[in-house]
Amino acid sequence: MRTLCDAAAALTDRTAALAGEIQRALPAVVHLVTRKVLHRELVDDAVVVALVRAVVARLEAQGTPVVVRLAPAAVALLDPSSTSSSSVRIGADSTLTGPDWTVETPEAFLDGRLDTQLDEALRHLEPPAA
Repeated sequence: MRTLCDAAAALTDRTAALAGEIQRALPAVVHLVTRKVLHRELVDDAVVVALVRAVVARLEAQGTPVVVRLAPAAVALLDPSSTSSSSVRIGADSTLTGPDWTVETPEAFLDGRLDTQLDEALRHLEPPAA
């Protein structure tokens, strides 16, 4: 009977340890899956153009001078007349790819690179260091 109780206690301890390992690994797994899905979904040029147009429309409404930087391929997809504005300038940045973007205003710099945004989300998912 003692051996059975010891085995049950060892199994309980191991189950708790595995649950802890899964809980610690889960944010990284979610991060990896999300990254893969977003990279696959945002390969569509029409999606990139729609996102850029939505961002430009919001920025134009504010009237603040801004520079939106995009991957050269994304800039090439845009119709210049549909994104021309006195307050919003769109430029190509060879360091950006796919749906990545940055926005510069006189007061701020926004980093819209997909990897940067996902890394920031992961930081919020991870438990605080003990």
